[in-house]
Amino acid sequence: MPLILLASSFWLLTSVAAAQQLSTQTAPIFAVNAQYVQGVAPGYWPTAGAGLVLNIASGTATCNNAPANYAGGTLTLAANATNYVYLDPSSGCAPAYNTTGFPVGAPPVATVSTSASGIAQISDQRTWFAAGTPPFVSASSFSGASVGAQIDAACASLGGKAGAVLIPYGMGSGQSLAGLANGCALEDLRGSGSNLTTNNAPDAGGTENNYSAPFLFRYRWGAAQPPLPNDLGVVEVFGDYWTGGTNATGSKSNPRAFAAITTSRTPAQVAGSISGYAGCFSQGDCIGVNGTAQNWDTENAGGDEGVVAGRFEADQGNSEFSATVSSVSGNTINYSSAVNEWTRGEQRFIVDTGVSNSKVYSTGTVSTVKSGGSGDITVTGSGVSWSSFGDGLHCFWMTHGADRYGLSIRHVFQIESGTATATAFKISFYIQGVAHGWVDDDTGTADSPAGTGLYNIAPCSTVTSLGLSGSLTVANASLLAAGDSIFMPLGLGTEMASVSGLVSTTLPDVIANTSLGIANISPYLPPATGGRPVYKHLSIAGNASFADIEIGSNSGADRNGATIPPPSYGLHFGGPGNWATPFVALGVGDSSASFPATINLLGVQNAVGQLSLLQYIKQSDRALDTYQLAAGLSVTANTPPATLSTNGASAVTALWVTAATGGNTSGTGTSGGDGGPVQFYGGAGGTSSGGTNVTGGAASAFTFGGAAGGAGTGTGNGGAGSSFNFFLGAGGAGAAAGPNGRFLVRAPTSPNSTVLTVQNSSGADQVYVDSGFNLNAANNLAFKSTSSHLNTSAAGSDLSGTISLSAATTGSHTFAAAFASTPVCVLTPESNPGAATWWVTKSTTAVTVNLSLASTITFDYVCVGNPN
Repeated sequence: MPLILLASSFWLLTSVAAAQQLSTQTAPIFAVNAQYVQGVAPGYWPTAGAGLVLNIASGTATCNNAPANYAGGTLTLAANATNYVYLDPSSGCAPAYNTTGFPVGAPPVATVSTSASGIAQISDQRTWFAAGTPPFVSASSFSGASVGAQIDAACASLGGKAGAVLIPYGMGSGQSLAGLANGCALEDLRGSGSNLTTNNAPDAGGTENNYSAPFLFRYRWGAAQPPLPNDLGVVEVFGDYWTGGTNATGSKSNPRAFAAITTSRTPAQVAGSISGYAGCFSQGDCIGVNGTAQNWDTENAGGDEGVVAGRFEADQGNSEFSATVSSVSGNTINYSSAVNEWTRGEQRFIVDTGVSNSKVYSTGTVSTVKSGGSGDITVTGSGVSWSSFGDGLHCFWMTHGADRYGLSIRHVFQIESGTATATAFKISFYIQGVAHGWVDDDTGTADSPAGTGLYNIAPCSTVTSLGLSGSLTVANASLLAAGDSIFMPLGLGTEMASVSGLVSTTLPDVIANTSLGIANISPYLPPATGGRPVYKHLSIAGNASFADIEIGSNSGADRNGATIPPPSYGLHFGGPGNWATPFVALGVGDSSASFPATINLLGVQNAVGQLSLLQYIKQSDRALDTYQLAAGLSVTANTPPATLSTNGASAVTALWVTAATGGNTSGTGTSGGDGGPVQFYGGAGGTSSGGTNVTGGAASAFTFGGAAGGAGTGTGNGGAGSSFNFFLGAGGAGAAAGPNGRFLVRAPTSPNSTVLTVQNSSGADQVYVDSGFNLNAANNLAFKSTSSHLNTSAAGSDLSGTISLSAATTGSHTFAAAFASTPVCVLTPESNPGAATWWVTKSTTAVTVNLSLASTITFDYVCVGNPN
């Protein structure tokens, strides 16, 4: 694998330069022909001068990626010390010294020991050539008819050995005549850009001309490669963290083999500190970024995350830049006492709170904050005077005293110009040009219902540019002054995603295309056929306000105008697979301790945006838990069993409800719990909410529709039609048996029409109980069995009974309930009345038997309404 190293402090132009001036002094130690050193010498030769003066000869260095020439000079060193002489990159690589040691990144020249009055010893620390390092040759050092030919000549000089060809910044446009020389690593200081198109330069994906980078590394593998299988890479960075590390809670070593950092303080789409692209134009896998983490030990400290192949974290800013204005010049603000200056950025607000909040207006309270429907949010107040804040130079934010989550970050909005009145103004809330409504999840603000309504208004302006440190420029600094306190709030907000998986397909899904694929590849050996299961394939933790997982709907249409249909599944447990019990497709680990607790298991948005819910009602006793469905329930078992050559299989039970047994008791003198009821309650009909002449809606009807039995063929009998069966339970045994179950139909307070009816196939009432609770039959009332009787529940009822006379000429039965009209009554003597004759008189309230002679006799009577 070729290794390309870029060092920011190469101070000797060794093999990367064609020639370098020979450093000399007035009295050189010895003379040497430049040809013996290929025209190159290190320069900066240190020699002793008078007293503590060190002479340093002229030399040439590469300082901060630019040539630096030194004409020669002197340094006066410290007495009685070891002086470390080096080239100072912060001063154009001019010679400097200290008595503590060579600074990091500073090329060493010499170590000089001094006495009280002079130089005692000089230890030359210069490096002529870096022995053993890979050669870096400059393409400009080689001849050729074109820049590309020079590059190819430089590559050829390496002879296939490890090394790199350096293409200097000013060499001119052009690439290798082959596009990229095989087996030759290029370090192109011209960077990337439009020059890639010259001489057939590689441009993977046709997009690289859009990139602009000062350093460009290239390598091409030719036919000569390591034996297969191999892992090839243009650059490999290896770090061996050997010893001295620690992994304790709050104090952890954090070694990295490679770190890339990008900062953007001006509007941009930052495409990543590391960008991976794999252009795969032949067969095989194609992976843009690949990471593997392998661990041989264990977690030992709080906060350890374990073995993670890739960690991605998206953070919103959690601090604010603040400072004190020292002066204002035009629209440029100079400041001091800066805090969090590293968080500054263009196009954000600078808010001026004045001296000790002198410019903050907070009189009265905010009454309402609500959207105007277009991102222009109206704020109204009570006890306020806001007319002067419509100049476009003031900002508004709510204050909470103590934020709901303990933070001090302020959500700041600019007041729209020209919208302020004495008691109202508008704030602008647009992100990506999309209007947003007011959001504030703290209960101490002007949310509905209104809370404390505490707020602040202060001058503000947009930052247009940043100084390196201690200054910035705003669009309008007219309201800012020296001595004022300023701060820079966060932006209005941003969409955050720690990982975004995107897939772009152009061919049909002949195999499973996946935006995010997670697989367990734990090893195993026969006879095992699978590896050890992981505990969780996907873990989501932390607080979420809307959804832990959101699945977006399909959208758009194909070229024929057909709407792209939704996927077959929202959540799919694939087959073949073993998903039987104890597998749970959806588990909710609720730990509520306040009962009843309602858990919404499923919500479907209806036509008016409401959610129809399936809820689980959790009680302190799990046996009392219930499911509740906030919508109608339709059960359709419409899949018949398979056709068989033998007797057909019975269809599945469409709805089976089994109530729970009542709870047992172990206490003396207590009662067992009732069995769980099965209850059906209809809904009331709708009524008027303000209209006149409104017909009320009918209340719910309970309809149980049976089906006809299957027709027989040949000598086969037809199947039975649907039965509607109620099996009433017997009362329990005890000192006194419990009452048996009953079938109860309870009429409303003022019934009308029929209460209970049996209709014929045409829908006409045949047998029914009317509103007076009378049993009616449209045809005959028949007793089908020879043993059938018509019984009354008590003797002497209004239907039948006896009237006994003792030496009397009249006897009566008074009806317990009066008839509506005079009934028809038939009386029969139980014995011979002899010479006496008898007759019957009746009314709606009584029936009376009359005798011509006083007699002792008993008559049977039967009375039927005519009608009642």
